[in-house]
Amino acid sequence: MPASKSTKITSERPALQRRSQEKRRILVKAGFRIFARDGYKDARIADIAKESGISVGAFYHRFGDKRGFFQVLLNEYTERGKENWNLFFKHADPSWSTTELFEKMVAGEARAIDRNMGFFSAYLSLGRKDTAIAGPMKEMDSHGAILLLEHLRARSKSPLDLDLETVHFAINSIGKILVISSVMEGSKFKAQDPVTIVQVATMIRRYLAID
Repeated sequence: MPASKSTKITSERPALQRRSQEKRRILVKAGFRIFARDGYKDARIADIAKESGISVGAFYHRFGDKRGFFQVLLNEYTERGKENWNLFFKHADPSWSTTELFEKMVAGEARAIDRNMGFFSAYLSLGRKDTAIAGPMKEMDSHGAILLLEHLRARSKSPLDLDLETVHFAINSIGKILVISSVMEGSKFKAQDPVTIVQVATMIRRYLAID
């Protein structure tokens, strides 16, 4: 889908702003449930419309098609993800050890991934054919990387030999490890398993050479 179409589907008519926002909120919640249940390929617009109590015609008028709607869900998820990064570092306790910091950071991502595992399965399924959907996720990871680097520099007593690209790779890797290991059939490495969290946190901390 052209980028301009993705932008268009998220706009609201000023004269119907309040009602439009409520309908959009209901559709988005229904969309997350349907994609979580059925994945991208098997998710049907008719089911999303039925789940939300909104007509199929109203769905098409607002979002254009399933691909456009999924882009809206992706944008919603990543915006919430950015806010979660903000909250995490806002409330990060300076007394935490680096081990605690990384384990709590990974645990937070694991909770978000577990709550949206079906959505991530749909994302991975679509992503194999449509690389354009990666943009919002990259922005979310970049936001988290900026905050993590600032936090690490602020708590370090000596200059850190770290650059943003390296930290971004680490943040991106956390999500990929947790998602891919969790959605693989028969995998024992579930996102919120305490052992998984410790191992991923240790891996990332050592990659960044943070004591």
